Amino acid sequence: MERYYISTLIIIVYIACNYFLFYTWHPDFEKSFIAKRRKKILAKSNRHYELKWKKNELISIYQKLVGDNLIELIDINSNEIDYRLFANIIYNGTVPEEPSFNLNMNHVDTKYFKDVLAAGDRNFTFDVFLKIFKNKNKTPNPRSLSAAYKRAENKGRKPRHKSEIDNAFTC
Repeated sequence: MERYYISTLIIIVYIACNYFLFYTWHPDFEKSFIAKRRKKILAKSNRHYELKWKKNELISIYQKLVGDNLIELIDINSNEIDYRLFANIIYNGTVPEEPSFNLNMNHVDTKYFKDVLAAGDRNFTFDVFLKIFKNKNKTPNPRSLSAAYKRAENKGRKPRHKSEIDNAFTC
């Protein structure tokens, strides 16, 4: 009886291995499977950063920020829908040629927003952030944002729109 089970197991493993070898050595395998994997690998390697937020969370974040009048699309004549553009830029890890969004925030709020959005990703630097966003004080530099935040922190002041930003990031 044991011989029957062992021989059946050997035959099943033999058939499975033959199917696997036939499939992987077939010309269609390279066209379908490898092309898809290569595309995913290249897409990941082209990312400048990778944040923890999912697309649907980013859409929700954007809509809450718009509702509080904290963010707006710079090019209102754009063909792309603003919340989709926001989600695509942040989720895909791409950096646009020019800033796409204007933050209706001061330097302290802008730095706080960047810190909450980045949530520990080292690749999402101020330079990358400022290629995506402007704030109401035109285009700040990383040094001015950090200095303003430190001054406010030393005086015991919190960002003016802290509660709205925190509310937007509660998905």
